[in-house]
Amino acid sequence: IAAANVAWGAVEYAGFLGGSLVAAILVAPLSVDGALLACALPLAIGTLVFAWLPADARSSDPDPEPSGTLSELLAGARTVARDAEMRLLTGVRSITAVVQGTIDVLLVALALELLDTGQSGVGVLSAAWGVGGLLGGWAGISLLRRGRLASGVGVGCVLAGVPFALIAVWPQAGVAITLLIVLGVEIGRASCRERV
Repeated sequence: IAAANVAWGAVEYAGFLGGSLVAAILVAPLSVDGALLACALPLAIGTLVFAWLPADARSSDPDPEPSGTLSELLAGARTVARDAEMRLLTGVRSITAVVQGTIDVLLVALALELLDTGQSGVGVLSAAWGVGGLLGGWAGISLLRRGRLASGVGVGCVLAGVPFALIAVWPQAGVAITLLIVLGVEIGRASCRERV
């Protein structure tokens, strides 16, 4: 399961990298509206592909307790609340998700206002973050092989914030790209550890 989760993280960051580069390439000739329409095409194709998949087979075992979405969510919350390690892991993962969402928004302001790289610059900066995430996933696989996947979560979280803070101090495109790669490595490694 640990290896599958690390692989999932690598695939996620590969998609993030590819999508960022495609956005950076499409925005310049097509504008934002055209790039959004171009992104809708693969989603439409995916919808058509999934529409042809057969329905999941139903289990022959009767479900002892009928459950719905709310009861499943509450059961999950109770499970996390009972286990100290799961509370810590869920808390760190939640904070990481908030930070990633914040970075997504700040990259736009960084590219357009601080670095003045234009709309394509947002895609380039996101791609740098994706490269770092892939490298971080590779580092996560290396830690998994050594049996040390859970080590250094706190240090990794702190180190993930340092590159982003340095961009404000040294606002140059090349420096920002390099620091976002470092940021992606740390967040990618942390994501791999948290998934396990």
